[in-house]
Amino acid sequence: MTRRQQLASVPLAAGLAAAGGCAFHRVFGWHGLIPVVSVATAVPAALALPLSARRRPWPLWASALLSAACWLAVMSATLFREPGPAGLLPAPGTMATVASALRDSWQAMLTTILPAPAGSRLLVLPSALVWLAAFAGTETALRTRSAAWPALPAFGVLAAAVLLGVDGPGSNLLVTAVMLGLAGLCLLARSPAQRARQALAGLPVAAAVAAAALAAGPRLPFVRQAAPFDLREHVPAPPPAGRQAVSPLDQISGWLLAPRTLLFTVRATAPENWRLAVLGRFDGTTWTSPARSFPTGLRVPPGTGPPGPVRVSQLVTIRALPGAWLPAADRPASVTGTGVSVDPGSGVLTTTSPLHPGLRYRVVSEVPRYSRADLARARVATGPGARAALVLPGDGPGRAAPQLRLLRRIAQRAVAGSTSPVTEALRLAGYLRAHEVYDVTAAPGHTYRNIEFFLVTTHHGTSEQFATGFAVLARLLGLPSRVAVGFRPGARGPAPGTWLVHSGDVLAWPEVDFQRLGWVPFYPTPQQAGPRAEHHAVPMGEPGSRLRLDQSFGGGSRASPAPRRQRPSPAPAVPARGPAGSPWWPMAAAAAAALLLAGYGTAVAAAPVLRRRRRRREPAPDRRIVGAWQQALEHLGRAGLRPGRALTAHEVADLAATAGEDAGSRLAPLAGLVNQAGFGPPPAAGDLLTAADADDAWRHADALGRIVTRSASPSRRLRRRLHPRSLRAPRAGRP
Repeated sequence: MTRRQQLASVPLAAGLAAAGGCAFHRVFGWHGLIPVVSVATAVPAALALPLSARRRPWPLWASALLSAACWLAVMSATLFREPGPAGLLPAPGTMATVASALRDSWQAMLTTILPAPAGSRLLVLPSALVWLAAFAGTETALRTRSAAWPALPAFGVLAAAVLLGVDGPGSNLLVTAVMLGLAGLCLLARSPAQRARQALAGLPVAAAVAAAALAAGPRLPFVRQAAPFDLREHVPAPPPAGRQAVSPLDQISGWLLAPRTLLFTVRATAPENWRLAVLGRFDGTTWTSPARSFPTGLRVPPGTGPPGPVRVSQLVTIRALPGAWLPAADRPASVTGTGVSVDPGSGVLTTTSPLHPGLRYRVVSEVPRYSRADLARARVATGPGARAALVLPGDGPGRAAPQLRLLRRIAQRAVAGSTSPVTEALRLAGYLRAHEVYDVTAAPGHTYRNIEFFLVTTHHGTSEQFATGFAVLARLLGLPSRVAVGFRPGARGPAPGTWLVHSGDVLAWPEVDFQRLGWVPFYPTPQQAGPRAEHHAVPMGEPGSRLRLDQSFGGGSRASPAPRRQRPSPAPAVPARGPAGSPWWPMAAAAAAALLLAGYGTAVAAAPVLRRRRRRREPAPDRRIVGAWQQALEHLGRAGLRPGRALTAHEVADLAATAGEDAGSRLAPLAGLVNQAGFGPPPAAGDLLTAADADDAWRHADALGRIVTRSASPSRRLRRRLHPRSLRAPRAGRP
């Protein structure tokens, strides 16, 4: 390989590193990623050229240290630049800050809903990976003669980006195709002319195979059905920061007693119920949220139900709403304007710090609309989340709490004659509206004793008692349920499409989990706070539509009745944190180390064998003789003799004689043959080298190998074989 070929492959290796860094677009998007990738590619390549392209290049360790120092300086001056005092320029960040961000960035990236915000503490990881790939690729291109090694570091960056961006939007097919094309160009640029022509002849076939794989691969049944491996499922979510200690469910009575406080305003394309929190775990005393909140830059993952047919855009401005929960219509699809964490299961939004007056953010929500046909076909969900939504403490064969026995009789009486799960839920809501009274002055509380007191004694309650009473009765009937807390649409504001939400608009409602529909809301509270005329947009909340549904499903519906189902056995309560057990990363690190050691052992064992086979199978006798000489030099290296490139072949044979007369006697005739094969005068007609001469040369080389093997102990032979030097062939001396 010529020096020109090495220099020509440097921009190709740098381009491969840049393309590998672009694969992080599924994690960050393009806008914040391109500047980081450009700098992380150009600077190490520009450093490698003057340091490694010299006649006497710098040692590799010195180049690596200089490149690492430059990366720290660039990171401190760009991504981690800190604002300076008034009137002064920003100050660079400290190396401790950069190192801390690099240490924690991978975990922060795995606990963020993609696309992640393009902040310094997350972008530091792709910057470091691309910089390392550009440095390794360019140094390998300038220091070695291998055709493939300069392209390998960039594919490591691609693998990391694919692994970290599994759940992100977009695709990396184009990036992978570009990288394969650049890798092919790098191989051609660094290969001998004969091999380059052979590779070019096979390019049409390779392109046809790649096009067929690209077209047919995504349509294969096993590819379409298999779920990709996602590391996020194995990384516990960080604890929710800034969440208020008091549940919104416990604040309902206080808000209703001071109903004129303006909590927030909404400018929306349609009035909806503004959901604040979802509470799905009940311990007999308190409803709490099992949410696992992840930071997000923009997107909210879709729920289990179908996407809503109505997209509602909202611009929310906080006035006096406490806590950290952010109100939004139904399930948000995207949110911008503030740092947000989201629970992928429920879509509930929280901030990383308590709310403050003047905070403004924009939300786009997908609001479902349920038709009579959808509800008639609905069946109760049966997944893990649904089983967790059936758990009631103290409920079980032979050990049911006294209140639960009474509440079960009430629930069965309320839904008598129901023919489907939706009929049960509607009749249960209708029973509560008909037999209980909405009263803002009712005593707060939602324990078993409070619900029994509400349903049996006082019959007066707020939406807190109506919603929690419905949820408990529904679970006793086998309907997976939870409680949502939020607000009615509020009063119309002075500007068109603006809604003023006061504390008196607070509302709690239950939701039931159905297959293919997800969590469907029900409204058992009669005469809810706020103008009834403004409640028309809430699913099944308008009095007229609710009456029609009640009559359709509860009063002689001609829909085919669903078979009576057995109540599923309660599942254990879902823990608040991720799955228990030891952390996964030590096992992953051990597995990676084991794979690395196994790969290295395979490489050092296979490389000498493959080199010997290639040399011995050369078609021309003179080439086979030169290969035998190279094999003999490799044997001398194993014996600790490493002749310099300035020694002639006969001088190398004399040096081998110092290790033993047998070694010198074997290498002397081989030196004469290699001089004649590669550097002698043009042969006469009768002086051509034959296959017998080549076989004789290999006989001498193999005998030298046996001599070297016998002269060393087994442990010393093993150390020599495992040394990284065995991966590359020694350079031959001059004749």
